[in-house]
Order: sequence, then structure tokens, then C-alpha cells
Amino acid sequence: MSVDVQLENGYTKIANELLVAIYGTNFNATQLKIILCVIRYTYGFNRKSHGLSIGFISKATGISKRYISEELNNLIKSNVLVTVKEYSASKCRVLKLNKDYSKWLGYRTILQQVNNTSTDEEYFNTTDEEYFNTTDEEYFNQER
Repeated sequence: MSVDVQLENGYTKIANELLVAIYGTNFNATQLKIILCVIRYTYGFNRKSHGLSIGFISKATGISKRYISEELNNLIKSNVLVTVKEYSASKCRVLKLNKDYSKWLGYRTILQQVNNTSTDEEYFNTTDEEYFNTTDEEYFNQER
């Protein structure tokens, strides 16, 4: 089977600053998958919000409904995801990503830890170097 990944076949447009805030935050894997799923079915279809059931997110991510429900509720309580409309007997909950990452409760992003500068240099010269160092650093710095 050959995979042909091309922008012409679809893409999801997201602001770079928001993407950096997401990957620079200490979300667990389930939370990150939920956030990416919400982004895909909102921004990926040029929408700000969309109805997404726990079952749909579970199928899309391959994670059990129990864990999706728990982590989705954590993301909503933490103000990372916003409920636009609550679910009812006949409609699923309408969700959107809170783009104002400074309002995310309980999560610190790399962007919140540094001052604004004209270059990205300060991102890599912070006291939070554990975000940038890997255990494989020596391997990648070896001359070959």
C-alpha cells in the first residue's frame, strides 16, 4: 500500500503560536489526541466549533470511552476546551479549542515561561532546559 500525502488532499490550518503552545504544554497522550481530534474536526473543516461525541472521539483516537470521558472533562475544567453547547438526549456536545492559552488552568506552556523577544533564542536559553534536552542528546551531537 502506497501513501500519497499531499496538501491537495486536505489540510488543517492552525496558527503557529497556538501549535507551539499545544506541543509546549505538558498534556498527557490522551489529552493531546483529544485536542488534535477537536482541531481536525473544527479548524480542519474551517469551523470554530463542532459537535463531537465521546464515542466519536474514542473511535477517532483508538482510546476507550472511559479515558476519553475522563480526560475530556479534565480539558474542559482546565479551560483548554470550551463547551459551546451541552449534550442532550438527541445531540452531542459542541466543543471548541480555547485559543487563549493563557487561560488554560493547571498547564504551563513554554510560551508562558519566556519573555517576548525579537528572536526565538530565548526559547532555547531558559532555565527549563529539560523541555529541550533528550536522553539521546549525546547520540545526536556525536560527529560521524
